[in-house]
Amino acid sequence: MSDTENLSRKERFLKILELLKTKNEVLVDELAQKFSCSQETIRRDLRYLEAQGKLVRTWGGAFTIFDDIGKAFEERKKEHVIAKQVMAAKAARMIAPELTIALDSSTSCFFLAQNLPDVSLRIITNSLRNIDLLKLNHKYEVIGTGGQFDAKHGDFIFNKQNIVSFSSLKIDLCFLSCVGADLYTGLWDMNEGVAELKDELIKSSVHTVLLADSSKFGKKTPFKLCNWNEIDFVIDDGSIAPTYSQKFHELDINII
Repeated sequence: MSDTENLSRKERFLKILELLKTKNEVLVDELAQKFSCSQETIRRDLRYLEAQGKLVRTWGGAFTIFDDIGKAFEERKKEHVIAKQVMAAKAARMIAPELTIALDSSTSCFFLAQNLPDVSLRIITNSLRNIDLLKLNHKYEVIGTGGQFDAKHGDFIFNKQNIVSFSSLKIDLCFLSCVGADLYTGLWDMNEGVAELKDELIKSSVHTVLLADSSKFGKKTPFKLCNWNEIDFVIDDGSIAPTYSQKFHELDINII
């Protein structure tokens, strides 16, 4: 009989959390095999650990909880400031007069909103903060996405009942960020509605530009945003790892 078969429930909890520290993700079937117990037992374990705030359950497994997940906008805005300033300056140089651009509700795109050129632009955003900032410039035509308002993060999330397709707006450049950027699986977010809204923007855009500081790379969270082949440009904050640079080269993703 293996040692894992003799583990108490508390010991099993500790082992699961130890695995999450190194893998960031665990699967129910793999845990059941490892601990020689049923999948239902593992699901109960994961439900308990989620209730304790130790992990986030997904279909078939669980993800670790990263430090930046769930933080309010004002707190996140103070993190990685230099990296966000570098990315905002680079992204702003991509914008020419008369373009239609989309900005998501990330702090990275808020930094970009503060650095937009003083030219005629149509700007689509799901961020109330972006709207409040951009409405002061009469050269900007600002369009809110609509949807369900999230007071904690100050943005609108996808709601199929009250949101329309963006395809008629002919978006030239879609600027977005993410919670996680995994080398193999692409971009991830923490909120299903936000991920769905960004997916709609990507589908309606000619080009999609990722503004994600290096702290996001190597992470996965519960909700898939898109694959790497849906990204056209990645704004480098100066710390992109060589493995990611090689991946982008292979996929013909331009690094700015």
